[in-house]
Amino acid sequence: MTVAPIANRTVSAKEAAELLGVSRSSFYSLLKTKGFPQGARLGRRRVWMTGDLFGYLESQTVKRAGK
Repeated sequence: MTVAPIANRTVSAKEAAELLGVSRSSFYSLLKTKGFPQGARLGRRRVWMTGDLFGYLESQTVKRAGK
């Protein structure tokens, strides 16, 4: 089952962590893993596209289902 985001918008690290259901420290740990969206610099801050985050979640779900 594919879940599409309501809108493909940019979110901060705090909002991205909330979307993924993890703490901010866990979110920053995920950033170090291969395949996790690195986001984009917008001035002094980094933002992530919700579509990229949901795509990552979907890819992890597919990997787990295949085990």
